[in-house]
Amino acid sequence: MTGLKRENSSKAGPYWQQVPAGKQQQQPFKQQQQQQQQLSRRHSVANGEADEHLFVTPTDLLCPITLGLFQDPVCNALGQVYEKAAIQRHLVQAAINGLPPTDPISNAVLPSLDLVPVFPMRSRAAQYRESTARTCVQTAAAPHCSDPVRYLRRAAELLVTAADSSSTGGGGQQQQPQQQQQQQQASGGSAAAPAGAAPAGSAGPSFSIP
Repeated sequence: MTGLKRENSSKAGPYWQQVPAGKQQQQPFKQQQQQQQQLSRRHSVANGEADEHLFVTPTDLLCPITLGLFQDPVCNALGQVYEKAAIQRHLVQAAINGLPPTDPISNAVLPSLDLVPVFPMRSRAAQYRESTARTCVQTAAAPHCSDPVRYLRRAAELLVTAADSSSTGGGGQQQQPQQQQQQQQASGGSAAAPAGAAPAGSAGPSFSIP
């Protein structure tokens, strides 16, 4: 019996090195808490880096004039794609100033004022908008999300822009008389404006740039 007691006491170590039972239970619990905190921090950082693409719009879906996501992309006679409202505003302003219609990027004179809708790019932009907004809302609702307000703000930015463009979708009928006036001015040079047309300084149809 004495041999067993000595063996047990030798395994336990000297009494001044022994840790009370309460502290022995607290140490693993604290270690688990620290490990969980470290894992949650790594998880949040990893998610932030992985979700960074949600806040960066692909450059091929951005209008060169507005630097915003395409709503109604059109292609001019030189093959450059712009947001319809933005390029129309540019062409109308050039006609009002008595200048030839030019491309905003290359400043080259356009051979015609035709604007052709680019439906594949419009579909891609709409798909990106919907999928990104949905992912942002789902990420903000997740329990591990460290900054839900940032994701909700991004989703609202995409959806509000789309709602504004749809609410102003009827503006195409108002823009048609201005386009006809623009074409007449471009073809006639400095000829007088047709009867009933608004003077150059008067307020014309409004163009909203997203």
